[in-house]
Amino acid sequence: EESKIVEALLSLKDSSSVLLKEGVYKFDNLSIAQLKHILIKGEGFDKTILDFSSQTQGGEGIRVTGVKGFTIEGMSIRDSKGDLIKMSNCRDVVVRNLHATWKTADSTSGGYAIYPVLCNNVLIENCYAEGSSDAGIYVGQSRDIIVKNCEAYHNVAGIEIENCIRADVFNNYAHENT
Repeated sequence: EESKIVEALLSLKDSSSVLLKEGVYKFDNLSIAQLKHILIKGEGFDKTILDFSSQTQGGEGIRVTGVKGFTIEGMSIRDSKGDLIKMSNCRDVVVRNLHATWKTADSTSGGYAIYPVLCNNVLIENCYAEGSSDAGIYVGQSRDIIVKNCEAYHNVAGIEIENCIRADVFNNYAHENT
């Protein structure tokens, strides 16, 4: 099924939705670029799991570039070599009910679990980030950000907002980070 999912993501058109059913899926990496209104949805963080532990190439588990209207929700992503999910140059980003973790939290973990950079209108809510070698949730060089009701555990930095304009960060629980 993984090859069919990769093929489906590569052939996405504007205004597409992808529902990933319950299961553990193993990927090398996934990429979505230059689209509008994309929804990637799982059946729950404890049911739909994207596993990147066998990754041999790429700097991220999931890379999203230049997408206007991107939502990912209801799943777990884990154990990439680099960042778990990086969204760059995107607009209207929603990351909801997502668990982003590494089993081993040390210098071999990727730098960022949830990583929007150079984005506008970002909402990160009800997410859990664990084990990153830098920040569990990192938002950089972005505008109009809300990070709420998230948990960051056992990362170097729990939640980091850097060089952003209009960031609202509240009701989060960051603990046992360096």
